[in-house]
Amino acid sequence: TGEKVPRIVSDSLIHPDWVADRAIHWGEDSALYQSKILGEFPAIGDPWQVVPLGWATACRYLEYPAGALPVEAGVDVGAGNDRTVITIREGMRIRHIEWFVNPDPVQTVPLIARVLQEHGVTCVKVDSIGVGWGIYGSLRDLSRVNNPQGLYTTHGAEVVPVNVAQSPTVGNEHKYTNRRAEMWWGIGREHSRLRLWDFSSLPRGLADELIHELTMPKYEIMDAKGKIKIEAKDKIRERLHASPD
Repeated sequence: TGEKVPRIVSDSLIHPDWVADRAIHWGEDSALYQSKILGEFPAIGDPWQVVPLGWATACRYLEYPAGALPVEAGVDVGAGNDRTVITIREGMRIRHIEWFVNPDPVQTVPLIARVLQEHGVTCVKVDSIGVGWGIYGSLRDLSRVNNPQGLYTTHGAEVVPVNVAQSPTVGNEHKYTNRRAEMWWGIGREHSRLRLWDFSSLPRGLADELIHELTMPKYEIMDAKGKIKIEAKDKIRERLHASPD
């Protein structure tokens, strides 16, 4: 605006290049763009947002004690040029997030195994749809827990497959359209609402990315009983030019 301000203030202002980059990366319709760029800070935001911005943001300031168990991980396997993301939690705390892009599953498996071993992960849930099925199987073969008689094992985590296209768990069929909806609603939304996890130890940029991904999807009510359906990844990608990992 040309207004004269102290140097410490001018150095803290967002740059037009950064704004343009965030518009592409986050999407102008995203909650993070609206708050950080437009300065609009709704407590709840879009009523159809699965995880409201205010709930997700609160979890970055909770600072639960470190050293809690168990140490578990989740792996979202990326196909082709999509990134593979590994998220590690210690009790209620997000300890570490790591990602890489490698279209070769032969190289992807040892990269994941190394991260699991380095962080002492005891259980890892692996996206087992599509290319993820082969990654899950190979990680299972390399596990000292799943394959105790194996001649060559490289990590000590129990490997559990996760197929989000499956039906909801028994007793929840009337609540959710599939396992993905059950996970987003029961874990993503409710754990954020109740502040049952925190990511206060993550660097600011990484914490922003996590909030962005948490607040991407919307939901809809499918019937008179209130069955929940989560917005498809293709729809999210069409709306925001990205999809949550």
